[in-house]
Amino acid sequence: MKKNQISGVSLGTASSHTRYGDRDDVLVISLEAKSNVSCKFTSNTFKAAPVKQAIKNLETKTPKGGKYLLVNAGNANAGNGKKGEQDVTNYCSHFSKTSSCDFNKFFPSQLEL
Repeated sequence: MKKNQISGVSLGTASSHTRYGDRDDVLVISLEAKSNVSCKFTSNTFKAAPVKQAIKNLETKTPKGGKYLLVNAGNANAGNGKKGEQDVTNYCSHFSKTSSCDFNKFFPSQLEL
């Protein structure tokens, strides 16, 4: 596997303690404060809870500082209604609290691996 160092970007993994127990299933991508974030979202009328939360966070004026992309594997929260939305809120809140960073700096996504 080829590895590249990218200035201003840090990667880490964590467990969401949901579908896979304690196994790491979340990729956390940390972008330094001077980074700009641009997102491309589905044009589908139906949007899963992580997509809706990412759009909401992107539109929110957040304090200066780094931003975080949260990519989970196999836990889309799609089609789960209010429960899925609450799960995504809890997910972002957990990372916000453990990192002492503003909730609106987290951009959740889902990648089926």
